[in-house]
Amino acid sequence: MIDYREVPDSNIAEIVVDGPVGKQDYDAVCERLVALIERHGSIRLLEDIREIGHIDLSIIPADIAFAFHHLKEISHCAIVSQEEWLDWLAKALDPLLSCKVRYFKREELQAARDWLSQD
Repeated sequence: MIDYREVPDSNIAEIVVDGPVGKQDYDAVCERLVALIERHGSIRLLEDIREIGHIDLSIIPADIAFAFHHLKEISHCAIVSQEEWLDWLAKALDPLLSCKVRYFKREELQAARDWLSQD
């Protein structure tokens, strides 16, 4: 399951991944992200990864295409999870990407939101 919400009056979106992710759900989230980008020019993204379930393999090429077209329009990405390998991934990707990437543990969810809200 993938859930999407926007922080009112901001350019911040929150995505919650909790279990299996299907192509239809993924595409719906991407459409909403693109609409947010069109309204604000650039966005800040919180990815709350609770449980990674089965991921439809047809998402992979779509995700690569989305990143290719829109990664420059994401200025900050906060990854919230208890999966420690995602901390390593965030540290590895941060110097390589145009956006700032930071990992937060589950109990630091509010700190992740605060980081995204800073100017």
